[in-house]
Amino acid sequence: MPVITIRFIKDVVATPEQKRELIIKMTDTFVSVLGDVVRPFTYCIIEETPVGEWGIAGVPMPDLEYLIGDEHAQVIAKSNDIMRYNINLMKEAQQKGEQHPEAKAGFKPHSDAEADAMWRVGTSIDHEAYFFEWFEELWNKKNYDFAFKRVSPNFTAHGAGGQEIKQGPDGVSAMVREWHKAFPDAHMTMDEVITEGELSTIRMTFTGTHTGEFYGIKPSGKKIKVTSIGIDRVVDGMITEGWGELDMFGMMQQMGVIPSPGS
Repeated sequence: MPVITIRFIKDVVATPEQKRELIIKMTDTFVSVLGDVVRPFTYCIIEETPVGEWGIAGVPMPDLEYLIGDEHAQVIAKSNDIMRYNINLMKEAQQKGEQHPEAKAGFKPHSDAEADAMWRVGTSIDHEAYFFEWFEELWNKKNYDFAFKRVSPNFTAHGAGGQEIKQGPDGVSAMVREWHKAFPDAHMTMDEVITEGELSTIRMTFTGTHTGEFYGIKPSGKKIKVTSIGIDRVVDGMITEGWGELDMFGMMQQMGVIPSPGS
């Protein structure tokens, strides 16, 4: 016994006349595919959900004003941005002939106000996308100008494995350039992000080959892998403060500057 089910929000979508027409046309369409033999046994049922028993986009019991209003439009626009961002990541990976291992649902803010709103009400996916783009552009693509899009002019660094980082985006950019000079094939992987209010804790892994001088240390030609944890404060879509700790001791051992245990 074939059953065609149509579900509406009660008293919102279709009139009684439209419902009757739907029953006729849906049945005719069904029969046109399966043949007249099924017509006597084909049921078409219209189910109606009461107004207070449904939701959309995580908003319980919305009304027509919500569906045609700015809030729903912003949800749709954000979803499109997430989709567009990931499609671009996939295209880049395909052009390189590889699968992008870090592609996550992402969102690129279009303004400081939008970025701040995203941060305050955003999901963990939004926060991951924010920092994924940060590491991808600045560290992996060597887009040093990106620091000026994400770092506040008043940015202050509080500890970074003994490194001295000057204030503002210039200081952050200069620090990253120093690492790239020493490790031209550098790659930063974002392993995890946990956000609480304005503060985000990020766990990272850096890899690269030591072929240039690094803070006075001569090139060793060795491949290194170092983990680090950073805490960033994000206000109005900009990073205003940063705290960082990295395994600099283990990094020195890998470069042969400090003997490893048992060596």
